Amino acid sequence: MTHIRRLDFLTPGSFDPREPARGIRQHVELFRYAETLGYDGGWVRQRHLESNLPTALLFLAGVATVTSRIELGPCVLPLALENLWRVAEEFSVLDALAPGRVNVGISGGYPVHPELLGPLWGGADWDKGSTSVARALEFLDILRGDVVPAGDTVIVSPTDGAVPARLQPVRPGLDRRAWYAGVTRGSALEAARAGLAYTTAIMTRGRPSEGFFGAQQAIVDNYFGNFRGEGEPHLLLGRTLLPTDSADRPTAEKYSSRVDPRRAGYRAQPAGSIEEVETLPSPDYVGPSDRIVELLAADPIVSAAGELRVELPYGYSFDENRQILHDVAEYVAPQLGWTPANRAVGATAP
Repeated sequence: MTHIRRLDFLTPGSFDPREPARGIRQHVELFRYAETLGYDGGWVRQRHLESNLPTALLFLAGVATVTSRIELGPCVLPLALENLWRVAEEFSVLDALAPGRVNVGISGGYPVHPELLGPLWGGADWDKGSTSVARALEFLDILRGDVVPAGDTVIVSPTDGAVPARLQPVRPGLDRRAWYAGVTRGSALEAARAGLAYTTAIMTRGRPSEGFFGAQQAIVDNYFGNFRGEGEPHLLLGRTLLPTDSADRPTAEKYSSRVDPRRAGYRAQPAGSIEEVETLPSPDYVGPSDRIVELLAADPIVSAAGELRVELPYGYSFDENRQILHDVAEYVAPQLGWTPANRAVGATAP
């Protein structure tokens, strides 16, 4: 029987480029609202050159000031082109603002639009660096303070006097809240062998004959079957849920007719063709809460993971996002055994 023990959400951080401040503030409010509903964690995408949030950690610093319990994290921060020291400092500052609540969502890969950003950020050799879990492990060494700029160098600070040169602020245990993100068998294997928590999404890589669920099941099996960490393995699974219980009729019709632009170009290969590995899309789960519960209960990967992240679509309005989060927390997840975390009194329907 499917049992959900953790419920998170993910927002793409979409905003109207004509009114960015209004849209970004609404996403901050979405985190505050999700906290009142009892969500365990909230995540935000980071995408450059688009009308979506380009700086997840700066945004989450704002969220930290209006929330007190919900966990926060980027989903995800690709490290291939990043300065690892700067990213480690920013995560550390964020954890100082939200002690114990920060999830370090990372991958070893490139951000979206690497052909444009790579030369700007990394110079002529931008595509020569590591994009594997080794990049993430190098980052985590810095985050925990195992690496310093120049060995045992002592620096003179105007506030501290003579002190060892090391990452500041020091946040013990932050590295143990790392989640490695991927959509391939290889990334799951690397994360498992490194003992990292793993998160995967509504797109996966595999052969068309496997279908989305077959390809993602192989990823999940690779992770759980090869985990070498000290604690329990954790796999946070993304699904797009669009419950219609409290939606008005036009909104419910919009959900039912939605086509994710990332799925629009997908075409299954003809039977008997030589298959290449492709990006495979998951279905949306749309309809009344009882129907979504049936779909989740029949989803073998949700059952195996037990930790679920509701992935809000790109470009949806603040009111639509609120309604989705409300209906999932009120009508869907409790039927699958989820208990709201410190549920605040007075969370009302959108």
